[in-house]
Amino acid sequence: MKKSINILTEVVTAVSMVAPFAISNVSQTFADTVETSQPSKSTVQNQVNGELGTTANLSPETVDVAKKYISVKDNQYVLDPSIKNVLNPQQYQALQDKVSESNSNVKLSNAVIGKDLSYTSTPLLRSSNRHYTWKSFAWGTRYYFRSNAAVYEMDHDLETMQVVGGVLSLGLFSAYYAKIESDLNYMNNTHPHNYLYMDINQWVGNYTIGVL
Repeated sequence: MKKSINILTEVVTAVSMVAPFAISNVSQTFADTVETSQPSKSTVQNQVNGELGTTANLSPETVDVAKKYISVKDNQYVLDPSIKNVLNPQQYQALQDKVSESNSNVKLSNAVIGKDLSYTSTPLLRSSNRHYTWKSFAWGTRYYFRSNAAVYEMDHDLETMQVVGGVLSLGLFSAYYAKIESDLNYMNNTHPHNYLYMDINQWVGNYTIGVL
């Protein structure tokens, strides 16, 4: 249950980062995405995306750009000032705020940022193909799936959170978990001979499932 609660915390955190004006459009976002259990025809075959919305100044694309400008100094994430050349001032300030929040999480966790820029990872006892594994980064968490059993384990956790969302009358979260589960299973069935990853981006409230 601890794993499920951790996933719920991530999504709730991601939703809380979404600007109020974006939240007002969340229901419509799900009306468009939850209607079908498979991605739209325009979706790239080796990747599926879903989101709750975007913040006032950030989008998934902006965060993807920012990842290339993040480094580590004294066990803290640092945003290279040269990124100002590709972002407007509002986007830059929004990213600086997110990086500061991530640095606070690193300190609270007494964590050490690794060479791959992750600061927490799967306990060794879980490091086997039978389980999904994860690493936490400045922007959120990446989950790894190296077997059908690992995918089924995540399915179980997502289904648990759908029930929890229903009990707490959080229909939005239940729909979000259901969409993630559907997309994960779609990708697993479409790529039976590949390992998969899933990124939960806490900065903008979106997820990406792709082939490793």
